[in-house]
Amino acid sequence: MGRPYGLYLPPRAGRPVATPEWGGEWQSSQENARNYVNRAGSTGALRYDDDIRTNTGFAFAQAELELPAGLLATVGASYNRLTYDITRVAGGTINPAGYEVERRFRPELSPRVALLKEITPLISAYASVSSGFSPPTEEEIRPSDGSLNTGLQAERGTSYEVGVRGKALQDRLQFDVAAFDFGLNQTIVTRTNELGAQLFANSGSTRQRGVEAAVSGWLWRPDSNPQTLPSAGTLTNGVRLWGSYAYNHFRFDDYQQNTDNFSGNRLTGTAPHTLSAGLDAGAALGFYLSPTLSHQARLPLNDANTVYAPGYWTFAARGGWRQTLLAHLELDVFAGVENATDRRYSLGNDLNAFGGRYYQPAPGRNFYGGTTIGWRW
Repeated sequence: MGRPYGLYLPPRAGRPVATPEWGGEWQSSQENARNYVNRAGSTGALRYDDDIRTNTGFAFAQAELELPAGLLATVGASYNRLTYDITRVAGGTINPAGYEVERRFRPELSPRVALLKEITPLISAYASVSSGFSPPTEEEIRPSDGSLNTGLQAERGTSYEVGVRGKALQDRLQFDVAAFDFGLNQTIVTRTNELGAQLFANSGSTRQRGVEAAVSGWLWRPDSNPQTLPSAGTLTNGVRLWGSYAYNHFRFDDYQQNTDNFSGNRLTGTAPHTLSAGLDAGAALGFYLSPTLSHQARLPLNDANTVYAPGYWTFAARGGWRQTLLAHLELDVFAGVENATDRRYSLGNDLNAFGGRYYQPAPGRNFYGGTTIGWRW
């Protein structure tokens, strides 16, 4: 689980009031999905062969209104539809050939409202409330064990968020801080069976509260005009420090499985603390260096919260030379290292895994390098 879906990000400070907007989208697709026996990494006999037809669409409308006290309100809503039609062409004993499943998720109206207050020309505060739904994906309806999940329901939730963002110290410092409270019903959780296949089920309701903060600041830059400075990731001249932190207080609100009551437990697979920080340094001649530091706190691997993956810190760095030659030829020669301290940790854990097979070892210290060439017209 990550940040709540369906959140509305309010307009930037100084943005003019826009006329109402509306629109829609409809997509229809058909694909063939096959599962084969895995023979030591080689494709074996066909296990399942399914035809999958998907129809999805939405319509939305949004308007911005100027209110007293210098408030800017944004009001919007979307109407969403989704259907899956899965026909088993071949294979399967539980669901043999000729078996067909049609899942029509009921139409959903997702409203959202946001308020923006410009505190200064460079700092604004906002608040928003939104509700929405997240239907199961094709992989969740049709997991890799070949079953067809006819009972899986869409997640539905309501989110509240407040925050402040802006610039300070003559534009040398940029910041964005947000707090959120998100209630989710019919939360989809993951389990792994004895064959290593991931299965999915609804778990009742969860409560996800947290704070996210991001900050970046120039330690040195040759030009005092921020409009002439490159964006993040394209730094050519200067030294910039950045960091982001998230505190996640994610809990099962109401979740009982058979005789086990997991209400109040930490949400499986979510870390209470995550941190990333780094330095971007570049010189006018095109040389650059970007070291980064990442941290993830320990996280629960099963719904009972009896097994945890240890927390870890990792360090990485990338450096190189980037230049535009002959006015059009863009050249980037780079090299880097990941997990520089050769930390042993688990990445991409299997949640609620059968037989305690939770862990997926991450790569140790590794190096890479390369060259990219592009042409700019």
